[in-house]
Amino acid sequence: MVTYDLLYHGAGADAVRDRIFAWCEDHGCAFEVLPLTAGLRFRIIGEQHIVRQAVGMIRDWVRVAA
Repeated sequence: MVTYDLLYHGAGADAVRDRIFAWCEDHGCAFEVLPLTAGLRFRIIGEQHIVRQAVGMIRDWVRVAA
């Protein structure tokens, strides 16, 4: 199991969070959200190949949300 943390301070945080949650639910990884003073911390936990795939998807979603 590996963990990936992403600090998110951009626009559309709710949409990005919802997409990551749905993706993780479909692909068997855990997803945690921690509210910060400014922004959110997203944490994905799962098998290495799943987390790596999630990170690639998140980069695309963040670009769209910005």
